[in-house]
Amino acid sequence: MFRLIRAGVLLGILLTFFPPLAAAQYRPAYRPAYRIDSWTINNGLPQNGVHSLWQTRDGYLWMTTVAGLVRFDGVRFTVFDRSTVKALTSDRFDCL
Repeated sequence: MFRLIRAGVLLGILLTFFPPLAAAQYRPAYRPAYRIDSWTINNGLPQNGVHSLWQTRDGYLWMTTVAGLVRFDGVRFTVFDRSTVKALTSDRFDCL
């Protein structure tokens, strides 16, 4: 009878302490929930300095620069400046 109680206590101790230790040693690969990209004139921006940034509900990123208003669709940049929009009197955009 004493052996049965002793085996039960030992089993309880093993089940209580060893699974948490094994789980604490498990380290999944670090994968952040976000991604950081840098864009420059080499990627299609008209100028490297961005004054403001806004994402619209339809997913476009809008940026203001001293060289025009920029829309990014995730693949390409579309620049709105005096050469593309004749009604503009300046290429400089400071805020959205």
